[in-house]
Amino acid sequence: MHSSSDLERRGSNSRLPIVALGMLAMLVAVWCVFTVNLNGVDVQNFPLILSGLLLAFISIFDLRVGLAVLLLAIGLSPEFELYGIDNLRYEDLVFPILLMIWMSRVVLHQADLRPTDLKSPIFVIVFISLISALANGIYSELDLRAASLRFGKAVEYYFMMVVVLNAMRTRRDLRAFIVLMVVSSSLVGLYGLVQFAAEGTGLDSYRLPGPRGETANILGGYFVFHMCLSLGLLARVKGVGRVLLLAYLGLMAYPFILTLSRTSYVAMAIGLFAIWVRSRNHTMGWALVLLAVGCLLAPDYVLDRMRTIADVFLGREVSSWDSRVAGWTNWFLPQALQSPLLGKGPGSEDLGAIDSEYVLQLNDLGIIGLIAFLVLVYRCMRTSWRLQTVEENDAVLSGFSLGYFGGCVALLVHSLAATTFTTIRTTEPFFFATGLLYAYSYVAGLSRDRHHGDSIEVPTTPHDPLGARLAAMPYPPSRLGSGSRR
Repeated sequence: MHSSSDLERRGSNSRLPIVALGMLAMLVAVWCVFTVNLNGVDVQNFPLILSGLLLAFISIFDLRVGLAVLLLAIGLSPEFELYGIDNLRYEDLVFPILLMIWMSRVVLHQADLRPTDLKSPIFVIVFISLISALANGIYSELDLRAASLRFGKAVEYYFMMVVVLNAMRTRRDLRAFIVLMVVSSSLVGLYGLVQFAAEGTGLDSYRLPGPRGETANILGGYFVFHMCLSLGLLARVKGVGRVLLLAYLGLMAYPFILTLSRTSYVAMAIGLFAIWVRSRNHTMGWALVLLAVGCLLAPDYVLDRMRTIADVFLGREVSSWDSRVAGWTNWFLPQALQSPLLGKGPGSEDLGAIDSEYVLQLNDLGIIGLIAFLVLVYRCMRTSWRLQTVEENDAVLSGFSLGYFGGCVALLVHSLAATTFTTIRTTEPFFFATGLLYAYSYVAGLSRDRHHGDSIEVPTTPHDPLGARLAAMPYPPSRLGSGSRR
């Protein structure tokens, strides 16, 4: 049996001659030109289709190239319609091809998958989704087409995590993709600023909606998670890296404020507080001070928005929050309690109809699905917490795990008033980062034994070097876990 990193090295050693690649690209382009209108595809989406196919061919020889483009697409891709299916994004075209490439390599080379403790909650969620969809499709009025699309998207999230986990070869790969996550989110922030500047004046132009098909609340959640990642890095990285991170946070602060998302404001503050508590770093204390100063210097319409947050906590009437709570208590929760264990099935309600992840999970998958979801997030947070106890000289990886912990806390808060772990914009970055986190966990010696299924933790002491712990691991260390710090 070969490790997944071994098969990645074999794939990267092969190179297709440039002439053959050019001919292949030409054939694909000709095929797209002659079939784009015949199949009812909007000509405006032709560049997306063509670039996705060409990217797939390149990814055959280095999967990391495809994952890098996928990460950029997660942040920048608008939503569009294709073959009668709406709410599609660029990564929906790219990732299935990357998944097939990766799975074919795993099968051909009989590669071992890296261990993770998320298998059991994911299995429960998938199993409950299938049972609930079939039961409600037969005995209720569940639209099986909508259910299959929602279920397929959830499975795509899980596979994305698995592919990222097994595609990383070296520590350099991990650091590169962590930096790329920050860079991609900064591009989203720049896009938002350009979009805001291009809008006219008036109240509607004050709020930043994000790329086409995006809501300000979800875009705020996207900003919150990536800013928490950068804050974790800020607590560990020194020198030029810290200056660049401060510049990034300064850049992201303005578009984040312009979302006018009260849920995102609260989530950001709590996520920052969680990072400070976990790190006990004075830099985070100054970040809290700067956050307070930034709130005081914000425009009047932003301050008015923030004041309504205090009104919610003080029990005063806030129309949007009151209507949201009334919808949960008077309609969705009573409906969900009619089938409390299995729920009404995935896709039984539109994402825009329920604006709370917890209510959505209870509505779609019942109490069992909600518990499985909470267990999944808890295990992710536990892994990031444990990685902070590992003696590690790599500031980027250590800071990433710290920021991930704060990001999870922030997203759990954000989920109170948004479908944060279901909506594409926030869920895909979360599971991509989760794949990176568990790849780091594999390096650090904290993981789950895939053969015995019992949680194992390699003992760590201040005098126990990382290489000695890796030597005691119950699985053969790959190039990623060999102690290479390139």
